[in-house]
Amino acid sequence: MRCFLCVFLAGAAVIAGAGIAEPASRPSDENTASRCGTRSLEQCVADDPTSARADILAILKKGPDGYAERLLGDIALSDKDVDEARERYRSAYDSGDLWAAPKLAKLLPPAAAITILEGVAAQSPEIGKWALYDAARLREHRGADEDLIKALIDHAAAYRLGNSWSTIPLAYAAASGKSTGIKSGNLAATMERYLEEGDADYLIHGRNALAALYYSVLGCEERGAELLADVAATGGEEGAKAASQLAERKSQADPTDANAIAALESGAKAGIPGSMFALGRHLAMTATDAAERQRGVTLIKAAVAIEPDRASYGFYLVGDALATGDKADLAGSAEAYAKSAATGNGWAQMRLTFAYRDGRGVKKSSAKAAQFARQALASDSPQSGLIAILSLYGTPADPSSDRLVAALRATLASTQAVVVADALEGVDVNQRAKLLQSIWRQRGLFAGQADGIIGRESYRIFVSECRRRGVSACRTEFLPPDLLRATILHLANTRSGGNGDIASSPLTRKPNDARQCHASI
Repeated sequence: MRCFLCVFLAGAAVIAGAGIAEPASRPSDENTASRCGTRSLEQCVADDPTSARADILAILKKGPDGYAERLLGDIALSDKDVDEARERYRSAYDSGDLWAAPKLAKLLPPAAAITILEGVAAQSPEIGKWALYDAARLREHRGADEDLIKALIDHAAAYRLGNSWSTIPLAYAAASGKSTGIKSGNLAATMERYLEEGDADYLIHGRNALAALYYSVLGCEERGAELLADVAATGGEEGAKAASQLAERKSQADPTDANAIAALESGAKAGIPGSMFALGRHLAMTATDAAERQRGVTLIKAAVAIEPDRASYGFYLVGDALATGDKADLAGSAEAYAKSAATGNGWAQMRLTFAYRDGRGVKKSSAKAAQFARQALASDSPQSGLIAILSLYGTPADPSSDRLVAALRATLASTQAVVVADALEGVDVNQRAKLLQSIWRQRGLFAGQADGIIGRESYRIFVSECRRRGVSACRTEFLPPDLLRATILHLANTRSGGNGDIASSPLTRKPNDARQCHASI
């Protein structure tokens, strides 16, 4: 699995070690018969390693000295004697010189290095903010799921200790939907402050990451576009990536934007994975011609081969594309959904629920349909599971209205109500009726079966609820989506201790204007 930092490791590779500010060096005149004279030991190591070694060995004759051992490690490393350097750094660390820990870690296998780095972080916050960053990077390179989770924990701890570079993987993680334990608004505000400080490398990599956070989490598209445009203007490899991302965002916002599509075509020809993926998605989702849609599938698969982190969404898109058109490949579509579902993609698990329910591309199975619905409900996008369970309600896989409402409440416990309401906006009127009747049953308003059939009792409650929730769409449409939205927002508001008033529920859309965006964070 690709690490979160792969998008900027090349530019930031020197930061992890070089950023550690070691304490002031010891003057050499503490030594007897110093060969370094009045120079500090560290300056002497740089200017005259032979004399420095002699003076340091004289110090060590008096007894263990971690600082002296560390400097001998530096001399050995400059002589490319890695074995001696490792031994000296180990001795320095064992003697209590915590500043030797990051240097020792660089000469150890990853597991031992991580233990050293995370251990020293617990002893010294000053060293910890860099040691934790290094430990996180090692975990990212190992790439196991457990390592990636712990890497985010280390980055979050380093961030709290003041490490600016840990904000970048945290921003990318939040943008991809992962929990970081840090409020995204606070993270964005901190990153804006670091940008104002003007570090040249951070200006490039930080802006890219912050743009992803603004686009994907905070909904501040205008500010995100500003940041990407700034990086694109710098040129070079990172500038090209930013230009590709900007074109990708523009093509998402307006699939008819010819300039954005042309930029994606250019980036795809240059082999930029982001451009390949974005162009593939555009073609897979919008092309009416089967050959162009297949070209989109090919581009997505090629991008996933380069950047495996894109597999979850990529194979979901492939599944949708293959299920489209007169000559749909339903078996291929189900296979693609299965690959996406295996990564934990709730929306792909929802699609497989439908496939097994209806026997589309797979053998019909109520048990497997219910299995994938449960998986979707437990995913990072539980609203997909709610839709999946709603699609099964009334079938042998899930006949219980209580289970349906339990799924809704579980979803609202972990997901913003407005996100849940948005997701349910596309369900058909029969499913909408079943869910509303199930909610009314639990509230004691409705005694009948939640079967989607609107009889006299259901109609009476419908009229009453429309008035209570102030849903004007009820005047022109029976059981409009707005009624379900208002009901869900009311449920969420009362669960969180609100007064039940829809006006106070989380209905407001995210700010798009850059100034509003800054104010909101």
